[in-house]
Amino acid sequence: MEPPPSPPKAAADAGAVYECWRQNMPGTLSAIIADDLGDLVNTYGAETVLDAIQESVRCNGRTVRYVARVLENWATGGRHDRPEKAQPVNGVVAGVSVAELMGD
Repeated sequence: MEPPPSPPKAAADAGAVYECWRQNMPGTLSAIIADDLGDLVNTYGAETVLDAIQESVRCNGRTVRYVARVLENWATGGRHDRPEKAQPVNGVVAGVSVAELMGD
């Protein structure tokens, strides 16, 4: 398992997610939405969250809840478009350890 990203890297990753959100989602990026997106980045990683935002936009599901559901589906059912990207970050998916998800 790789260590969590350093604070400057994590901040840059979150910044990329916030910018993608601003460019693709309606309304403003409120503090609550930013906090929710930060939680998703901490759980799944910035690159996977960016992919989920793109998938959500393609499906016209433009809410944090929709993005979170895409990520949850990818984590439990796998990603068919990029199977190597389906893994959670830090061994945890949505507050549940990978071992628990796998029934170990």
